[in-house]
Order: sequence, then C-alpha cells, then structure tokens
Amino acid sequence: KGYDTLSNLQTAAGDGVPGRFALKTVLKAIEDHVYKVTHVPVATKWAVNYPARCPAVLECSAQDYRIANIPDHLHKKATSTGKGTDDHILQETVTDVEQQYPNVRHFFLVLGDIDYGVKVGKLLERGKLLERGKFVHIVSRASALGNPETQYSYDNLARKYPDHFSLTRLEDILEAAQTQ
Repeated sequence: KGYDTLSNLQTAAGDGVPGRFALKTVLKAIEDHVYKVTHVPVATKWAVNYPARCPAVLECSAQDYRIANIPDHLHKKATSTGKGTDDHILQETVTDVEQQYPNVRHFFLVLGDIDYGVKVGKLLERGKLLERGKFVHIVSRASALGNPETQYSYDNLARKYPDHFSLTRLEDILEAAQTQ
C-alpha cells in the first residue's frame, strides 16, 4: 500500500507498539541480517511498490534502493483482475540481476506472499545445474507463508535445497534486532 510502517507483525517488540515497525527500522534489520549471512557487498537493492512518491517509496529511495514503481494503469488492472503486477516486476528483476550480475551467488528476496515459489525453485535448479552455487534467502512475514506442504512452498524448497535455500521470518529478524 506504500505505507512507511509495517503493522500486524507477530512480535512482542515494535516501534512504540507491539507488531508495528517503521520501514526504516525494518530495512536496517534486514540489511544487518543480510550482512550476517554473507559478508559480500550488495550488488543491487530493489524495491517494487506503488503508488509513486508514497512514503514507502520515499524511504526506500533514501536508503539507496532502486525503485520500480507500478504505473497507475497497471495497478488498477491488477487490482481488478487480482493479479499482482508488483510480483511480475520483481520476478523480472530477479532474472535481470541473474543475467546482469552473473557472479551474484546470494539472492535475498523480501516478500509479502507465496507467489515466488516457482521462480525461486527455477533459480535454485539452474544454479544447481550450472554448478554456480546460487543461494536464495527468503524473508517474509509469518502470516504470508501459506501452506508449507505445497510443492513450491518456501518450507518445501527449504527441505529440497537445504544447502542453498533459507527461509527467515521477518518477525524473527526484528525480534533479534530489538534484543541487540
């Protein structure tokens, strides 16, 4: 929705209110998490959002994220059809990063839903076939993870690719950041 806060997270911690965090706090906690997992410099930081110039886009821009805004006409079409235009753009972005930065081995995707299971599975499979050792790390709120038993669920991908896939709940990252 473009807000500069995340709310309804399943945490006891928060920025003043349990389960509510400023986007700035969330981005910092995620970036600290990324650095703990891999000490390699970040090749690119992307954010997909709408509408243009909303508080979330302004905050991400301030943190040096490349912004891919969803044009209003596509957002309206997606809203009426139930299809996520932001999902399509982020999936294309993953492909672009994979092609433009062939040495990138770690992909960190911060997601709000389960629509990326197939894309992530293909990325892991290509990395396995090419023996490039691609690693995919998903960060998602607990409530957005869906049924863990479906073929392309993130939990299932974690079982299938235990050495190349990790799933971290956003709430766990934020709780850990609050205790440090």
